[in-house]
Amino acid sequence: MPAYNTLLLIFSGVTVTYAHVAIASTSHSNTLDALYMTIFLGLLFLISQINEYFEINYSINDSVYSCVFFMLTGLHGFHVFAGVFFFMFVWRGLLIKNILLLII
Repeated sequence: MPAYNTLLLIFSGVTVTYAHVAIASTSHSNTLDALYMTIFLGLLFLISQINEYFEINYSINDSVYSCVFFMLTGLHGFHVFAGVFFFMFVWRGLLIKNILLLII
């Protein structure tokens, strides 16, 4: 499971970097596609993180390791959640801008 989550995060880093390059070259459709993929990969990561919490056989009260594990993964999960939320707003704004450019 950790290798899967790591791959998801690496690929989402690649897609968000591609979105940044695409927006710099004013390619709105490529930016929209890359941001959509980034959002999708972030949501997959969050789902797999929640799944990992349910499958794990220790709790936050068991040891120092488990406490640190839950705190670090929880904070990182919140960071990914905030990023996905932010990218949803950016994607929506670019989509509206793209539609307006087509109308005008």
